[in-house]
Amino acid sequence: KKLLEATFFNPATGQEFKADWFIITQYLFQRHFYISGVVLLMTVMTFVLGGFLTYHIWLTSRGMTTNESVKWGQVIKWHKQESKRYQHAVKNGLVSEQMDASNASSVVTDGDVTCTGAADLAPRANGQRREEKTETPIYDPGPMPKNIYDNGMVENWREVFYPKSLRQDSLDRWKRSLHASRSSSDDPPPQQQAAKPKVS
Repeated sequence: KKLLEATFFNPATGQEFKADWFIITQYLFQRHFYISGVVLLMTVMTFVLGGFLTYHIWLTSRGMTTNESVKWGQVIKWHKQESKRYQHAVKNGLVSEQMDASNASSVVTDGDVTCTGAADLAPRANGQRREEKTETPIYDPGPMPKNIYDNGMVENWREVFYPKSLRQDSLDRWKRSLHASRSSSDDPPPQQQAAKPKVS
C-alpha cells in the first residue's frame, strides 16, 4: 500500500493528518506489532553484524587476529609517543644516543618480537623491590615495526581458504619427516661388544 499518500485521522477527535514516517511507524506498530518488532530487531542486527563482518574482513586482509590487532594498536600508540618525545628532545638537545645499561638489560629480543616486561618482574618474584626510575631514557624508536605474518591481502585470503598446511610442499615435508622418524625407530640399536679378559 502507498502509506505515504494515505491520510490518517484521530478516531477520538476526528482530526486528519498527512502521512509521514513517524505516523506510519505508529500505525504499523499498532496494527502489526510482532512483524514490526521483528523488522526493527533485524534492522539493528544488520548494522551490528555488518560492522562485525567488516572488522573481521579488515583483520583477515591484514593477516591479524583480534588479539593481535589490539596489541598492534598499543605498539602504534607507543611508537607515536616515543617518536614525538624523541623529536622534542632533539630540538632541546636532551637525546641519549644509547639506552642505559639498566634499561637495556630488561629488553629481551628474538629478532622479531621484543619483550620489555619479563626482566622487570624477576626481582619482584624474589621478594625484592625495584626502585622506580625518576627519568625514562629518551632514544630513537626507529622505524615502525612490520607484521611479519602480513603477506598481502590476496595471500592472506588464500591462506584462509587454502592453508599452507594443506599445500603440496608442506605435505611433502611432513611425509619426509615421518619417513625419517620411522626409519630411525626401525634401526636396531648398536650391539655392545663383550669385554675380553686380558691374558697375562
